[in-house]
Amino acid sequence: MFAYTTPCAGAARGRPGGTVSNGWPMGVLGLIVLVGLIGLGALLLGGATAGAQTSTTLASNFGKADGKTFGFGHEYGQSFTTRSHAAGYKLTALKLDVNVGKPNGNQPNYRIELWSMKNSFPGSQLKILTNPSEITSGENTWTFPDGGYDVKADTTYVVLWDVQDPVGSINAAFATTAKNGEDSGSWAIGDTAFKKGKSDPISSWSTDTDALQIQILGYAKTTPTVAPAQAPPPPPDPPNLARGGIQPPSSGSAPAAAASDRVGLLGALNSRSELGGRRGIHRVPVEIREIRSNQPSGASGSLDLTAISASVSEELRRYSRGFYVTVMVERVGGHRHLFRSGAVLDGDGRSHELAQRAPLLKVRIWHVYYHSGRGMNTIELLGEVFGGRAGDRLARPAEVCLPAPASDVERAQIAVRGRLDRHWTILDSYLTFDGRICAETVRVSWFTIVLEPESEEAAA
Repeated sequence: MFAYTTPCAGAARGRPGGTVSNGWPMGVLGLIVLVGLIGLGALLLGGATAGAQTSTTLASNFGKADGKTFGFGHEYGQSFTTRSHAAGYKLTALKLDVNVGKPNGNQPNYRIELWSMKNSFPGSQLKILTNPSEITSGENTWTFPDGGYDVKADTTYVVLWDVQDPVGSINAAFATTAKNGEDSGSWAIGDTAFKKGKSDPISSWSTDTDALQIQILGYAKTTPTVAPAQAPPPPPDPPNLARGGIQPPSSGSAPAAAASDRVGLLGALNSRSELGGRRGIHRVPVEIREIRSNQPSGASGSLDLTAISASVSEELRRYSRGFYVTVMVERVGGHRHLFRSGAVLDGDGRSHELAQRAPLLKVRIWHVYYHSGRGMNTIELLGEVFGGRAGDRLARPAEVCLPAPASDVERAQIAVRGRLDRHWTILDSYLTFDGRICAETVRVSWFTIVLEPESEEAAA
């Protein structure tokens, strides 16, 4: 299945930014009749409005630099997340950028579908889109039948490509991007695409480092005047996600938050958990059983962010509200793309064996700051690639500590890998008196524990 997500039109690629109108022509008599019907409908329906809506670009990453291409050899998927709007949205069309290598070849047999998300992966099918008569080079458009499909606010969806036999012979190549983020004004689009073999079961999705380049068209639905719809709550966090408490900024680095500031993105920032960063030490769970209600509970790992304020840009320090850490406890088998032949390769091409029962953790540091232009709190990611940031590493290292393996502890090393890194970095690690292995790092992303290769003398 092929998923796509894209925020705004890209001027550099010559994509039009115009809109598509769903209106219709009518005579004067028809207009009079329509006005009368609208007035009657307002009386019967309590003032609910009616009429045509205009489709605009809701999500797009067409303006981002091109990456590699995806074809019909696999099925792909791309996630996107709607914004807040009480009445929700109606999706009308999807655009993809395609290069057709053999225009005279046979068209493929396929479907593009909209799916829900469940536990960070595609959940269930919601709608099948209408295909264009043929796929050609350039922008191609797939439409939602029946005038569009209603989606909820603050909800993540996936567009999937369902490849069937025969796959055709036009050699279609779909554009991707290795650059995170979206075009200006766009909904959020996933930084990675989903990928699986076309005959593999639906539960076998993995992720690719690139994201598909797409555009989602539609419009915000009209809110009823009498009984406005309430925005649905955001989907619950997956059980393997832990979110720590707020570590306040360094003393004197930020102005006091106004009362209206303390709610919104993270809720009340002054409700700091004892497991949070009051002293700069954040608990890191290494097993799911160390997570309770999406918070660390008896976590055996830690991340020392005592010096994290140095990684905040000078212009944002006075607006800083604090820092928090999220940890995803993953399975090695669910992320084979991070490993090669079950091993970890470093920058020198050396193969490192995974330690026995080695954890696989996705750790992120989030900086909360007040955005004066928007009048609200917002966040940025530290220690990893993030849209709008010039640097992707911490200004001063953080210390990460994980439980040492039960065997070969003298060879154990912590390894870290950024989302766009091509190899793992083996950190200079050391053992502590409490049976943990620690290391300093300026990259905070994927972590695991590996074993240094044995020397030739030891192997003999």
